[in-house]
Amino acid sequence: MSNDAIKRAIAMFGCQAAMARAVGVNKMTVTHWVKGKPMSVTSAIAIEHATKGVVKREDLLPEIFGPAHERFSIHSLANPSTTDFIDHSLPITTSSPPSLPTGEETTDE
Repeated sequence: MSNDAIKRAIAMFGCQAAMARAVGVNKMTVTHWVKGKPMSVTSAIAIEHATKGVVKREDLLPEIFGPAHERFSIHSLANPSTTDFIDHSLPITTSSPPSLPTGEETTDE
């Protein structure tokens, strides 16, 4: 986890309490992050949204949102030039999924 990224996010809000409110956590949680305690994926995404992308989830949790995140993000799927990892040889079916048992069926024994 990047302590610099957390400090940049706090600076954007002016103080830890204001950032905590914007992200939806309590101030003590932000204090723990500053001290190096682990941050959840949900919190990293919330900080990215609260800072309007100035502080990115990749900056907060590079071990989780590293280069693979950029390669396989939902945004890359919209760009055909970055979908080389999709196996286009697989058939596309339009059939309905199999129905699930209702629990009312009996077995002959």
